[in-house]
This record gives sequence, structure tokens and C-alpha cells, in this order.
Amino acid sequence: MKETTQDQNFNGHSIATAFHDANSKNIVIFCHGYRGTSAGPNRFFVTAARQLAKRGISSLRFDQYGCGNSEGDFIGGSPQNAF
Repeated sequence: MKETTQDQNFNGHSIATAFHDANSKNIVIFCHGYRGTSAGPNRFFVTAARQLAKRGISSLRFDQYGCGNSEGDFIGGSPQNAF
């Protein structure tokens, strides 16, 4: 399993992502809630992504605009900046 973190450009904003590559077409996308982060509560998303990879399922975690390691101000966010 390969775990890659990088920033992706979305609507002109830098969004922090983490891809857990299990070399599979099956994928889970983790989307955190209001004011959360890609790690999830108590790092649950990280643990779950690693367990899924051990079972051959890839996953993508990301920080919404203005949250976690993504750029932007949460207060200045809009639905156009969200996924």
C-alpha cells in the first residue's frame, strides 16, 4: 500500500489530499463534516483508510476548503468552494 499526500488545485484553491493506493479500482472517498479534517474524529479516517488498503480497497481523504491543511478561510467559504 502506498500513501501519498499532496495539494490539488480545485477552483483555484489548494486542497490537501491523502491517497491510499491499494492498486485497486475499488475506492472509498472520505468527506469530513462541518469544521472537520481529513484525519477524521480521533484519526478514524486515517485508521479506516489503512485498514481498507490492507483489504485491497484504495481511498482518498481530503480537507475541505478552509479546513485542516487546505488553504482558505472557512468563514469566507461558499458552496462553490466545497466538494
